[in-house]
Amino acid sequence: MQNLEEEADGEPVETPACPACGGEGLPLGILGRLAWFRCRDCGTEFSLTQS
Repeated sequence: MQNLEEEADGEPVETPACPACGGEGLPLGILGRLAWFRCRDCGTEFSLTQS
């Protein structure tokens, strides 16, 4: 099973800070141009636009 914090090629994925509490955002996946994350600390789901 693949580690959620690594891409398929083994490169680490940047984990952004949660906008609500500043905790670590864990990657959920990509939908269109949005990369979705869930905060490890508070559970808030948030997205960032991919270029």
